[in-house]
Amino acid sequence: MAFSFLYLALRALPGALVRSRRGLHVKDVELLVLRHELEILRRQIVRPELRTVDRVCLQPRRATCRARRGAWFL
Repeated sequence: MAFSFLYLALRALPGALVRSRRGLHVKDVELLVLRHELEILRRQIVRPELRTVDRVCLQPRRATCRARRGAWFL
Protein backbone atom coordinates (compact mmCIF):
# COMPACT_ATOMS: atom_id res chain seq x y z
CA MET A 1 0.00 0.00 0.00
CA ALA A 2 2.83 2.39 0.80
CA PHE A 3 4.45 1.53 -2.51
CA SER A 4 1.31 2.38 -4.47
CA PHE A 5 0.96 5.70 -2.64
CA LEU A 6 4.58 6.55 -3.34
CA TYR A 7 4.13 5.61 -7.00
CA LEU A 8 1.05 7.83 -7.35
CA ALA A 9 2.77 10.72 -5.57
CA LEU A 10 5.85 10.51 -7.79
CA ARG A 11 3.71 10.23 -10.89
CA ALA A 12 1.65 13.32 -9.98
CA LEU A 13 4.70 15.43 -9.13
CA PRO A 14 5.75 16.35 -12.72
CA GLY A 15 2.20 17.36 -13.61
CA ALA A 16 1.95 19.55 -10.52
CA LEU A 17 5.25 21.24 -11.35
CA VAL A 18 4.14 21.97 -14.92
CA ARG A 19 0.79 23.34 -13.75
CA SER A 20 2.42 25.58 -11.16
CA ARG A 21 4.77 27.08 -13.78
CA ARG A 22 1.90 28.07 -16.05
CA GLY A 23 0.56 31.51 -15.37
CA LEU A 24 -3.00 32.45 -14.56
CA HIS A 25 -3.44 33.94 -18.03
CA VAL A 26 -3.00 30.50 -19.58
CA LYS A 27 -5.78 29.13 -17.40
CA ASP A 28 -8.01 32.07 -18.28
CA VAL A 29 -7.46 31.54 -21.99
CA GLU A 30 -8.15 27.82 -21.62
CA LEU A 31 -11.40 28.54 -19.78
CA LEU A 32 -12.48 30.98 -22.49
CA VAL A 33 -11.80 28.42 -25.21
CA LEU A 34 -13.68 25.70 -23.33
CA ARG A 35 -16.67 27.98 -22.74
CA HIS A 36 -16.73 28.88 -26.42
CA GLU A 37 -16.64 25.21 -27.43
CA LEU A 38 -19.43 24.41 -25.00
CA GLU A 39 -21.58 27.20 -26.40
CA ILE A 40 -21.06 25.89 -29.93
CA LEU A 41 -22.00 22.37 -28.85
CA ARG A 42 -25.15 23.62 -27.12
CA ARG A 43 -26.27 25.29 -30.32
CA GLN A 44 -25.85 22.06 -32.28
CA ILE A 45 -27.99 19.90 -30.00
CA VAL A 46 -31.62 19.67 -31.03
CA ARG A 47 -34.04 17.97 -28.69
CA PRO A 48 -35.91 15.13 -30.36
CA GLU A 49 -39.58 15.50 -31.11
CA LEU A 50 -41.45 12.83 -29.15
CA ARG A 51 -44.42 11.25 -30.83
CA THR A 52 -47.38 9.82 -28.93
CA VAL A 53 -46.01 6.30 -29.37
CA ASP A 54 -42.72 7.36 -27.81
CA ARG A 55 -44.46 8.92 -24.84
CA VAL A 56 -46.54 5.79 -24.26
CA CYS A 57 -43.38 3.64 -24.29
CA LEU A 58 -41.54 5.94 -21.89
CA GLN A 59 -44.37 6.36 -19.38
CA PRO A 60 -43.80 3.09 -17.43
CA ARG A 61 -40.15 4.00 -17.00
CA ARG A 62 -41.04 7.44 -15.66
CA ALA A 63 -43.52 5.92 -13.20
CA THR A 64 -40.85 3.49 -11.96
CA CYS A 65 -38.37 6.34 -11.45
CA ARG A 66 -40.91 8.36 -9.50
CA ALA A 67 -41.70 5.38 -7.26
CA ARG A 68 -38.01 4.77 -6.55
CA ARG A 69 -37.33 8.42 -5.88
CA GLY A 70 -40.17 8.57 -3.33
CA ALA A 71 -38.97 5.41 -1.59
CA TRP A 72 -35.41 6.68 -1.46
CA PHE A 73 -36.33 9.73 0.66
CA LEU A 74 -38.20 7.70 3.31
